[in-house]
Amino acid sequence: MDKNLLLRGLGLRSIKTALSVFLCIPVLLLMGIEQPFFACIAAVVATQTTVQQSFAIGLERIVGTIAGAAWALIFTLLAPPPLNPVDLTPLQMLFTGFGVTLVIYSTNVLQMPNAGSIGSIVFIGIMINLLPGQTPVETAVLRTAETLLGVIIAMLVNWLVFPYKQPAPEKDAPSPDADQPPKSGETPDGTK
Repeated sequence: MDKNLLLRGLGLRSIKTALSVFLCIPVLLLMGIEQPFFACIAAVVATQTTVQQSFAIGLERIVGTIAGAAWALIFTLLAPPPLNPVDLTPLQMLFTGFGVTLVIYSTNVLQMPNAGSIGSIVFIGIMINLLPGQTPVETAVLRTAETLLGVIIAMLVNWLVFPYKQPAPEKDAPSPDADQPPKSGETPDGTK
């Protein structure tokens, strides 16, 4: 089997993503957060080719998380979630569907439409999947903190571990129109 075939697709971004996820687990456990799941997801999403891309995607992830958590807090005040998702009332089911619409609307208004998906996931998680013994407020704060930590870890790894360098433009590169003959009625320098 061709060795290049085995390594195709395994680039620095893959390695940095794995490192970011790996680091999320002990860092969050050391901070007393027993469920580093959301931080790991944030790290996967936020690890992009460049630090700038990581920042942009990470910012969308954080905005989406905050939007989802904020709307979930409002809706859980109106209809507190049950301990078991199978015990959802019709009103809670209706609120869950309607709330997703508001999360997506909010992120669209903020001109971050990509944040709507993750915001909806956070919203649904708070509405129908609270951890035992946690209030909606605790869950919302925890999800936001976990996401922020995952994004920060991914950005640090992307910045510190083999950061991507944009290739410098060639100094003496001819302009794209340099090989084009002058248009009729123009001199070679492009003037009429």
